[in-house]
Amino acid sequence: MDPKDPVTRSPVAAPNPATPPGATAPSAPAERTLPFGLIVVVLLQLAAAAWILTGAAGLRPLEGTTIFADLFRSSQAVAVLFAVVAGLQAVAALLLLTRNRLAWLVIMLIMGASLVTGITSYFVGDPEPVRLFLYVVSAFYLNQRPVRAAFGIRHGQPREETVA
Repeated sequence: MDPKDPVTRSPVAAPNPATPPGATAPSAPAERTLPFGLIVVVLLQLAAAAWILTGAAGLRPLEGTTIFADLFRSSQAVAVLFAVVAGLQAVAALLLLTRNRLAWLVIMLIMGASLVTGITSYFVGDPEPVRLFLYVVSAFYLNQRPVRAAFGIRHGQPREETVA
């Protein structure tokens, strides 16, 4: 059997002389896969952004805006505010796929603010259950251990930058 002859060569790879006997050779680095929860969060955030944009564009009633209408005194200003937040949300959701920690923070801030306004709107009598549902489910998925680990966020451990 000639190792250089492709016809008679054994399909089993020859041992690496640099690898000690009994040890396994290092394999190629595994491709980093996205956690299932992260994919769910991205899809839910894109759905929430689309839901907000359809309301801001006037394609459906813009619900959950009673608390903002008193602040801005204009439904157009509220629609513009919602459209800007939805655009930021869509961009941050797509950046989550790159495991960008800033995108994770932006999505968390948007979800927190949206949950507060959604719950407040519910008690004021102007609920928007679809958007509230999307944010509640997203919050649960975004705080799962595999999703947090994908961004380098560990529960109960200080970040490396803060350790002296």
